[in-house]
Amino acid sequence: MNSLKAIVESIMPRLEHLSERQKRVLQSAVILFSEQGYDKTTTKDIAQHAQVAEGTVFKHFKNKQTLLYAGLIPILKNNVIPVALTEFKTELTLTNDLKTFIDKFVDNRSQFIYDNRVLIKVLLNEALTSVQLQTIVINLFTENLLAQLTPLLQKLIDQGYMRDVNKEYAIRTIVAQTFNLNLPMIIDANKSRDKAFDEFATFVKDSLYYSLKV
Repeated sequence: MNSLKAIVESIMPRLEHLSERQKRVLQSAVILFSEQGYDKTTTKDIAQHAQVAEGTVFKHFKNKQTLLYAGLIPILKNNVIPVALTEFKTELTLTNDLKTFIDKFVDNRSQFIYDNRVLIKVLLNEALTSVQLQTIVINLFTENLLAQLTPLLQKLIDQGYMRDVNKEYAIRTIVAQTFNLNLPMIIDANKSRDKAFDEFATFVKDSLYYSLKV
């Protein structure tokens, strides 16, 4: 399982519509936003990390917000997140029953959220006030996540492991419970996953399993 930062690093060389300097600026923005947050990162920080003049950043992106919305978010939407979801689906495809599916989903996405918690907080903070970002998130859920997971749930239903429930509702419930489990780490990036987290994770997985099993 790769972090968003690692996926950006792997796909950036293939984005031929970007100049080499634009690639370096955007990749540096992802790294710094992931490590220290959006508010604490300046265009000077990004320029220094990308080893370009600060004027180069402004040449391609008028300000930090433009860099985020015109540069970074489209790449996350069109290139990075689809790769992350495909990797995730591949791992889930290897599960053979409902309990394993739920355990893998909660554990895998919890690790993904933890690894990307600072960048996720940046995107969530922006989504609170940005209709554009809200639309992107909704479309990613409906067009990507639902499309990828629905056949897997149908397979579990057909094999007799899972009740024949509304699959969209089931996916939304699993996603919501997993997000709620990890919310404290998104709010406070310094918070570690302790014994209480492990106990809550077990409770969440058991609750989901017993609510969906035949």
